[in-house]
Amino acid sequence: MAATLNRPLPKIEAYPTTESHKERRKFFQKLEKGIPGIRALSLRDRDGAPLNTVCEETLRDKSDGHGLANFASRTFRRREMENYALVPACIARTLGLEIEDIRTWWENDLFLPWTAAPPADATPVLEGDYKTALTKRLAETGKTMDDLWAQMAPEDIHEDLKRLISQLEVL
Repeated sequence: MAATLNRPLPKIEAYPTTESHKERRKFFQKLEKGIPGIRALSLRDRDGAPLNTVCEETLRDKSDGHGLANFASRTFRRREMENYALVPACIARTLGLEIEDIRTWWENDLFLPWTAAPPADATPVLEGDYKTALTKRLAETGKTMDDLWAQMAPEDIHEDLKRLISQLEVL
């Protein structure tokens, strides 16, 4: 997505894990002993945590208070990262369909009111669990979430994701 926005990121090593911010921070502190100056940004889905535990402006996880200068805890405001991919035009492009061709699926499988524009941060989009339905729909045509993210146009990328990219640029 950073490349789509013409904002190349510095070389970043990803360490995928489902651990909590606290557990990730413990791991980071061990790394920091051997690699002084190392910096990290821990990013998690919000899952079932209350929305008010996430700072709307920075995506800082308010529940993860710590004093580490080189470790940032960030949590998506939407329940899961995949909820940021709920962009009808992008889904249709990825599937090789016209946007109207996904309307029935959108309304009957996702139970979302139809909109051709990316949906606003209404409660269903913030709180819904759309990952399974979305990945299943993509798989029907041999596509993955990576294919969908690759099809994102600048106007499809949510402000939360743009904020994260900004934070990664200065990491």
